[in-house]
This record gives sequence, structure tokens and C-alpha cells, in this order.
Amino acid sequence: MGDTPSLLYMMDGDPNDPSRDSWGGSFEKIRKSPRVIYNKPTSILDTVAFCTILEFRFKGPKLEIPKYIKCFEMEIPYGNSSQIWPGYYNGNGEYVIRYIPKKAEVLNYKFNSEIKEIDSLQGSIVIDNSWPGKESNSDYQLGNNWYTDKSGEEFYDGVLQGAKTIKKWKSEVLSDWAKRWGWLKFN
Repeated sequence: MGDTPSLLYMMDGDPNDPSRDSWGGSFEKIRKSPRVIYNKPTSILDTVAFCTILEFRFKGPKLEIPKYIKCFEMEIPYGNSSQIWPGYYNGNGEYVIRYIPKKAEVLNYKFNSEIKEIDSLQGSIVIDNSWPGKESNSDYQLGNNWYTDKSGEEFYDGVLQGAKTIKKWKSEVLSDWAKRWGWLKFN
């Protein structure tokens, strides 16, 4: 949930019933948070849902550096620039990086490092718009009080999951907002 839906939910929602319609949306219980672990770069044949935790693990030399020290990076090109994400030594010759894609797309990436076993590895992965996606044994299990936007296709507004549970309140929200602005006195 973003900033605006969170505020709107607090203005009109019921913390005891997140599934109830509210200005901030309507939600359904979720039991897992998707995480997929790869031990090698992915290919265009691999698909995960957006907001899945992608965890790449690589084997390499057993170094004498502290755990959790940045020692490689994942570079994701976007137009004329790139996003850079840090990767860490996890001890015992294992290297790990976690990345969470935020939108549906074909994601291309490469790894840069002074560690030859990791340097120049590259891959692609398809990110789809089906949160929370397919179940995996590596998913994080959640407690009883976790909710997400409603996932039915009828709740999508374009590519935005659950957006129709917010959009239907647009006129009412804007009228309320205008009334609140009227409370302010400007000199």
C-alpha cells in the first residue's frame, strides 16, 4: 500500500476489518511473501511476480572478509543509466544478493565483481503482474495479520492490482478533501 492509500485507509478504513471497502482499498489475507532462490543467473524462460524477493546465491572462493561486506553488484540498465544493487559475502564461499522488482517487465541484468566466479555473469527474467505469484518452498511464511490488495482480475485497473477498490471512491475522497481545505483560513 502506498502513501496515499495508507492515508485514505486511516481516514475511512476499519483496522479490525481490512477486507471491508474503504477509501484506501479493500484487501485479502495473504499467508506468504514470495521469495525465489536462484543458484545461477536466470533466463527469459524464468518468470516471477512483481515484488517477489529474488535471491541469487553463488559459490566462489572462501575469502577472509567479514560476512555481509559488499563485494559484488547487480547492474540493471534503464535507458542511459543503471540501477546498482549491492551483493554480499555470506561466509563459507557463498555470495548472495536480493532484489525486488517493482513492475512487470523483462528484466536484464549483469553482475560486476573482482571475484572472477561472479564477474560478468548476466541474465534475464520475466516479471509478471500476478502478485503473489506461484508458491515456492522458499517463500516467507507470514502470520495471521498480513493482507494485500485484492488479486482478482476484476479489481485491476490496467496493470495496477486492487486499484479499482480505491478508484471507485475518487469523487467522495476529492469532495472530502475539498471540504478539509475549506477549514483552512488563508489571509
